[in-house]
Amino acid sequence: MTSSREGTVWRWEWRDALTQVEEYDLIKLKELLLDVNLNPNSADRWRWILGSAGLFSVKSCYNFLIQNDSAEALHPTMLEAIKKLWKNDVPSKVSVFGWRLLLEKLPTRAALASKGIITNPYEISCARVLL
Repeated sequence: MTSSREGTVWRWEWRDALTQVEEYDLIKLKELLLDVNLNPNSADRWRWILGSAGLFSVKSCYNFLIQNDSAEALHPTMLEAIKKLWKNDVPSKVSVFGWRLLLEKLPTRAALASKGIITNPYEISCARVLL
């Protein structure tokens, strides 16, 4: 981000090309940032406006997303599964794994290869059991 006489200019740089979904998300983010006014004369600080004390909580974020129909693109069955996933008594790492699995966001070998994290072609193929 830089400042000029015209106001704030955001500089966007990506390592990889954006997907269609990411392009859509970027457009929505830019719309949200239109009303953001930064003051270079004041110190930066973190504040969560949805929390009563200005502190982030997963519950406040979850409630906001549910109340504002932010999950509108999800199939109703998927949305119900996600709701049940977060309202159970399992370790949070299990819930996060299930959430990423449902949204098809697990770091699979193919996904890691597409991002250039795995470059060895032998690592991309499925693991083989040696007898």
